[in-house]
Amino acid sequence: MFDILMAAVLVLGASDGYDLVLPFDDHTHVADGFPTYIDDRVVADQIPWVKSAGTRLSRCMTGMTVPQMLTVHYSPTVIGQHVVQTNVLRCEHEHLSQQLACNAGGIHERAYFDRDPDQYFESDATMAVDDIVAVAHAIIAGELSFAADVQDPQLAKKKGLLGTIEQSADGLAVRYGDCGCWGRMRLHRDAASGKFIVTHAGYDMCI
Repeated sequence: MFDILMAAVLVLGASDGYDLVLPFDDHTHVADGFPTYIDDRVVADQIPWVKSAGTRLSRCMTGMTVPQMLTVHYSPTVIGQHVVQTNVLRCEHEHLSQQLACNAGGIHERAYFDRDPDQYFESDATMAVDDIVAVAHAIIAGELSFAADVQDPQLAKKKGLLGTIEQSADGLAVRYGDCGCWGRMRLHRDAASGKFIVTHAGYDMCI
């Protein structure tokens, strides 16, 4: 089977950043019941940075976009204290096709972590690293306080990109996704206790 998959790998001319065709695997399933979509051995053989990154942390195939989008997060590269560079593969899949058109160069962006590099957050340049890490720590360590009618989105149970931490005029916000669904958590830091209080959490849109 592996030899057959390898034979199906074709390199295309660059088009919209998708310059590598890989076989689409919708038969092999993992513990969550969804297909793997892509064979890690084939990917690692064709893309050197995937072989270096190693562990696949998460993958998501959107179900309602045309074409479908597959995003695979691999372990990031630590480049500083609490700072990583992401290793993300993105592919397109046309309906009923047995191939994926992928961006072999990948997506490598700056992100931030508390203790485990495999649980990281993105942010913009308006926040200091220490402030980003403080929010990340509160989320991952389960130290958030939630308003009475707000449910915990359970971000700490995930691997890969957990969300994007933002500072705005309205206070702190964490944008997060769960394979095609996007949500937002709003929070502020209590001056007396120093704890982060979550006033809103929920999904805003799914595709």
